[in-house]
Amino acid sequence: MRFSTTASATLSEAPTLASKLGIDEDFLKQKNMATNIPKVIGHRCALYDQPENTVPSLEAAVDHGAEAVEIDVFRLKCGRLAVFHGDGTDALPGGLLSYCGVDGNIVNLTAAEARELRFRGGAHFCPSETLDGVGIPLLEEFLQHAKDLGVEVKIELKGPGTEEPVIEMVEAMGMINVVTFSSFHHERIHKVRRLRPQLHSDGTHVYRTGALFAELPADFIERAKTVDATEVHLRYDFCNRERVNAIHEAGLDSMTWFRGPHNMKRDIDYFSDVEDEDEALYGMVALSGVQAMCVNRPERLYRMVSNMESSLSGSDESYDVSTGSEDEGNSY
Repeated sequence: MRFSTTASATLSEAPTLASKLGIDEDFLKQKNMATNIPKVIGHRCALYDQPENTVPSLEAAVDHGAEAVEIDVFRLKCGRLAVFHGDGTDALPGGLLSYCGVDGNIVNLTAAEARELRFRGGAHFCPSETLDGVGIPLLEEFLQHAKDLGVEVKIELKGPGTEEPVIEMVEAMGMINVVTFSSFHHERIHKVRRLRPQLHSDGTHVYRTGALFAELPADFIERAKTVDATEVHLRYDFCNRERVNAIHEAGLDSMTWFRGPHNMKRDIDYFSDVEDEDEALYGMVALSGVQAMCVNRPERLYRMVSNMESSLSGSDESYDVSTGSEDEGNSY
């Protein structure tokens, strides 16, 4: 996709992601290339290749170049932990119907009951044949594979009562240094901090936590600091340079996350300058200087990042992240 800032004037009535992120000709003249290389994180692993939040999806994300994956975790009725997203809102997640074809919520199942379920079409965006025989993994199984693959894991504490058992499992597996605990429910990551306040010798927290924001209140940094988070996780369309700089100046790390496929499709239809979740879209967001990007298409972000690395290592042609290609001027 190529989007000209000059041509955008004729589309003034159509909302654009560029305008929401503050990207205009003056911005591009200041800095046409991001020098920060964002970390590639697979949102629910690699959900367009394999069923989301599963070991095959984890393996696909790593094959695509992801350095980390993001997963969702619930505490089951029996006390065990499952990796699952499910239907519903952030306030009431975990529905089974469009994922597994049965009524109910995963929190009301035992591990044995959850393991008996098999994925069906509906909520899944991977090829239908990859669903055959695949079901909901337990967290211990997933983490063991992640450990074997040497990949970092962002664990979203999706369901209630997940904080302490997830911490204990991560500790038992010796993975504290590669796991971040996150939630839209900030009281959950605050509980993680209260349970595990340990510091490294340099004063940084041993247990990393991320404050997720679906919307963006004016005091989002203060809210993150109130719960002693180490990272702020912004939705991609709020991730501009001003906010990212403010996060870093506050001593926090930054990550941006992209919405699930259904919501991304609505966003793509809404923004007149976005055609797909592709390198051009990632390039716009990368201009913010954000440290990590949690995306549904890790292979595309990895391709963009690889080109950025080649450019910054001293190749003859510059790579403009706002176009997803070699530099051809101020268009993207």
